[in-house]
Amino acid sequence: MEKDNDKILFLESPLREMIWGGKYFKDVLKLTNEDKDFGEYWTISGYSSFPSVIKNGKYKGMSLDELYKNHHELFNTSNSKEFPILVKLIATSADLSVQVHPDDEYAKRDNDLGKTESWLILASDNGKIVYGHSAKSRKELLDKTSNNDFSFLDYYEVKKGNFIKVPSGTIHALGKGLVLLEVQQSSNLTYRLYDYDRVDKNGKKRELHLDKALDVIKVPNKVDVDKIDYLYGHDDHILWDNDYFNIKLINVKRKIRFINKDKKYYLCTVASGSFKYDDEVIHVGESFIVTTLARDEEISGKGKLLVVESYK
Repeated sequence: MEKDNDKILFLESPLREMIWGGKYFKDVLKLTNEDKDFGEYWTISGYSSFPSVIKNGKYKGMSLDELYKNHHELFNTSNSKEFPILVKLIATSADLSVQVHPDDEYAKRDNDLGKTESWLILASDNGKIVYGHSAKSRKELLDKTSNNDFSFLDYYEVKKGNFIKVPSGTIHALGKGLVLLEVQQSSNLTYRLYDYDRVDKNGKKRELHLDKALDVIKVPNKVDVDKIDYLYGHDDHILWDNDYFNIKLINVKRKIRFINKDKKYYLCTVASGSFKYDDEVIHVGESFIVTTLARDEEISGKGKLLVVESYK
């Protein structure tokens, strides 16, 4: 790897232990030797509490949030004060809490960004998700949640290759037996509505945020799951183009070239296969960043590459 590389950045990223996590990151991906219940790998994170660290080139050892603030020439199409996108690899061994995220305006109350997110399912062991609800009014939501009645939640089975859009205000929850890539606004703000009355390793129930959740839940919010397997076949796909980001899934047969005439930066994560640039080889769930300084960079490999462009 050339010592002064500032065009293609590879990342060392943090794993997060979760109550619903397991041994996927240790046993399958070999990303750790620790025998902990890890649930999330923040593969591209400029979030100051859990940042990725640059592992190659002239900025080796610098955290992504620090790099973004001090070398904005690498990300000069972004106007956000903080790194705007967070990409995670998630593996679930139990159901996640039923939750909802606020939009940007409401999130200001908690000094954070709102969270619009999305999921590309990489593997599913008969996994299900909570996605939207059948309540007709906010009063119905309030009445039922007050009586611990969550029959209004909508459940869907999801399979490998499905892509799920989760705009802010959408009730959602991941079920057990799923592996997925999540692309979201860089926010860690979650309002829990229901957590199955389970306790953490200290014997305590996790905090719920009923008032805030009920404030931001969309009513009505009847939604459908896109059943297409986007990981199948040889086509490229634009998975979602919204106000915050554009997500593409690129099928790479032998190599991909970033000409980058528009001087943008791109966040790239391996969805299947493996990729190589000079001496760096990355596999499923691992990521690299094409900076705005890249002009004609070629990366070899075979598989599916998730490419995200930020609009903020």
